[in-house]
Amino acid sequence: MNDERTRILADSLILNHAGRDYVVPPDFRGLFAIGRGASCQIVLDSPVVSRLHGCIRIAKDAYAYRDTSSNGTILLTGHDETLIHDREVTLPDAGALKIGDVILAFCRWSG
Repeated sequence: MNDERTRILADSLILNHAGRDYVVPPDFRGLFAIGRGASCQIVLDSPVVSRLHGCIRIAKDAYAYRDTSSNGTILLTGHDETLIHDREVTLPDAGALKIGDVILAFCRWSG
């Protein structure tokens, strides 16, 4: 991410999985898919992850995560764990998503 060619806009959401950063810019339109399927923006190689486990979208000035799986996703913030199942939640500025046996850390980049 320190590469000069990479410019991250302020208020981007950065997700990290297996040492790789994924950036959802604040002007992103559409759905940022997470799951086992090859068409997802973040592909998770785990048999307990759904092909399309969930997706991130921009909702007003915030990032929202919608769980589309049969098992749900756990939102980790500080010492709190919240089960998200077949619904959408607004993401805080930092935390993690536990998707099956995979943890995706995330934070909102302030620039």
